[in-house]
Amino acid sequence: MTKGSELKNDFINRDLKDSQYIAKKARQMLLTIAKTVNTTTGSITDRLREDWQIINVMQELNWDKYDRLGLTEVTENKDGEKIYRIKDWTKRNDHRHHAMDALTIAFTKPSYIQYLNNLNARSDKNSSFYGIEKNELSRNDNGKLLFNPPMSINEFRSEVKRQLENILISIKAKNKVVTYNINKTKRKGGANRTVQLTPRGQLHKETVYAERKRYVTKEEKVGSTFTKEKIMTVCRKDYCEALLKRLEEYYNDPKKAFTGKNSLEKNPVFYNLALGKKVPERVKTVSFDTVYTI
Repeated sequence: MTKGSELKNDFINRDLKDSQYIAKKARQMLLTIAKTVNTTTGSITDRLREDWQIINVMQELNWDKYDRLGLTEVTENKDGEKIYRIKDWTKRNDHRHHAMDALTIAFTKPSYIQYLNNLNARSDKNSSFYGIEKNELSRNDNGKLLFNPPMSINEFRSEVKRQLENILISIKAKNKVVTYNINKTKRKGGANRTVQLTPRGQLHKETVYAERKRYVTKEEKVGSTFTKEKIMTVCRKDYCEALLKRLEEYYNDPKKAFTGKNSLEKNPVFYNLALGKKVPERVKTVSFDTVYTI
């Protein structure tokens, strides 16, 4: 059995294979209504989002909500500029990242894909790839090559944010609240049949209206967990008093009192020294458990 903490958050190989099959099948279906269907990859989409400065738009749209919860932070880069970020942010926190990808893909030209897939030919100034670079890319103030945005950067970012803000995420309910059923009632000479809405499952959360305590008894080995509070739950009074006395001798440190050379196996605790009676290694304890009536 796998613990919840050990479950992977990212794609596993099976998910990746499924996605590849879906993409391949989708392309085949689109080719039945279009002459050309170009495919792109996540790395190309990521590059365009970064070049067009829309990579942080999703965080900007969610900033107020996360800031009220104290899940934001402000840092400075090497140039002293303030960087606003949401802690542990991933684009999958907001389903609108699919719309962001769709917007980026909508403005992706085949020449962009051709250029990025053949960067090694960029040095050849007679190649078509060099021509793409001259027409579709430009250098920023730091000399870095960036793809030209579909419109001015500020206008493009504002329009992307406006479109994403107007998207309402709707998740289909897995279970129906009511269903149509035929209600039959007897009448003289036959039966009445009425179509009615019938509730399915509970209509509200359960309500706790009573609670009680019950005894829980179990057998436990005397060891490092036997603090003063724990010893007080030992059923037999004479066992309890003997164990408390040993614990006090070691300044209420259960690890020193009941483990190693002082374990009950190696150094017994006597509750009646005259008769040589000692506390067994395993003793019964009793505690209370709360039971709720719902």
